[in-house]
Amino acid sequence: MKRTWTVLGIALAAILIIGGGVYLRLRGGSPGTETEPPAAGGLPVSDNGSDAGNGTTTGGALVPVSNLSQSPIAEYFVETGGDVLMVHTDGQIVRSGSSSTIVSSAKVPGLLDAWFSADGKKLLVESGDTGNPRWSVYDVVAGSWRILPISARDVRWAPQDQRVAYFSRRTNSSTLTILDLAKAASQAESVMTLSAEDLDLTWISSTQILFGERTSAAVPSSLWIFDVPLKSARLLLSDVTGVVTAWGRNQGLLFRSRSTGSGGSLSLVDASLIPVRDFTFLTLPSKCAFYMTGVPPTEALMCATPRDPRAFSGAALPDDYQKKAVMPPDDLYAIGLSSGALVPVLRDPNLTVDAKKLRVGNGNLYFINRWDDLLYHTPLPKEALDTQ
Repeated sequence: MKRTWTVLGIALAAILIIGGGVYLRLRGGSPGTETEPPAAGGLPVSDNGSDAGNGTTTGGALVPVSNLSQSPIAEYFVETGGDVLMVHTDGQIVRSGSSSTIVSSAKVPGLLDAWFSADGKKLLVESGDTGNPRWSVYDVVAGSWRILPISARDVRWAPQDQRVAYFSRRTNSSTLTILDLAKAASQAESVMTLSAEDLDLTWISSTQILFGERTSAAVPSSLWIFDVPLKSARLLLSDVTGVVTAWGRNQGLLFRSRSTGSGGSLSLVDASLIPVRDFTFLTLPSKCAFYMTGVPPTEALMCATPRDPRAFSGAALPDDYQKKAVMPPDDLYAIGLSSGALVPVLRDPNLTVDAKKLRVGNGNLYFINRWDDLLYHTPLPKEALDTQ
């Protein structure tokens, strides 16, 4: 059943980060679409812990932000022991901890992006031309590279193992293909062929793949779900624009652009894309991350939201954000999906943060700042570790 979260409070005081925090990029004026001083938060909260609409704000004591990299980062993985594997934008891989060690000194010309597998033991790398990229995999344990001889626009990791899925491109058709990279001699399995081109996909569970035509704020798409064991597909949504999703263990985030071509809506959805809650704040799923918290463990949400809640309202999303036509500064919040609690994690008007690739691990929040592509982390307040 839908339940709209209405968050009414506006923070009355700016909170400065204390201690030996590292300088993030500071800018005079307001970036992105802002034309006047920003409001206190894209997720408005009250500083006294009082009820703020249907969500209760807790905490508010902020801690220093530290950078973990001195050069731009494309991807990273937080290991259980606290070390962080970092992939530099030139392709070199470094492990940062009590000391820094080079994992791979090999450079990747034209690196476009990279993604670690769920266990951090393999790295998928996209390089070359965005329209016809090259794909390769680095085995962190064996220390070896493997070229993937595939023709695909997108390749995506399964959420719990080392399988990848992609659409093999053929003349006037696309074939959904699954390859298990945990097995050196594994063969790609073609599971479905469609008379369509330029398809996008993402795993929503270990047995389900969401796919559809590549969409934008101006181009409508249909979304289908593919059942891997049954090898069958069914339609979930049709004629929707600007769709972006992100997935946790049992639920996901769904962004849809508005029919007017600007702004959009963000919802918490189940595996059939049926809304569970509609959020009143606006951000993109790529700026959020699900994480486990509390006892017993349950999923919570970490989101970077524009400090000015109007910043995205006039933008063609997700297009303008992907092209960096809008880059409003963020505040970061932990959101209890059961309780509705809102916990400020990073909220400082003197910092310009446009956060992507958010992750929670070892009691810290990690993110890459799009302004400088450096990796930062900050210890989470207790309330963010307990919120449910």
